[in-house]
Amino acid sequence: MKLEDKVAELVSPVEGEVVDVNRDLAGKPGLASDDPYGRGWVLKLKAPQLAANLRNLLSGRLARKWMEDSREALELRLMAFSGSVLQDGGEPASDLSHHLPKADWERLAHEFLLT
Repeated sequence: MKLEDKVAELVSPVEGEVVDVNRDLAGKPGLASDDPYGRGWVLKLKAPQLAANLRNLLSGRLARKWMEDSREALELRLMAFSGSVLQDGGEPASDLSHHLPKADWERLAHEFLLT
């Protein structure tokens, strides 16, 4: 299966125009997770309505609760797909898309990325 078979679209929390893309990520996609606030930036956006967009985002306790609930739901879903449990002593995968059939990947992307 090609890497291109495991893609997912994302809904942007901010409206605007993409003015720059980090082309280094094409050759080194790990930069996005290894150094997200430095060399792993993804894109630059010109956002004319940034203040209004930011007011619609979750923050503080609400954001933390949403993330915890989403993490827990993802762990349960992955256990169901794999037939294993986290306590089996396995190693976490840095790129779970390579370990899932395409249909399972698409279901996860739809549920967790709201696509």
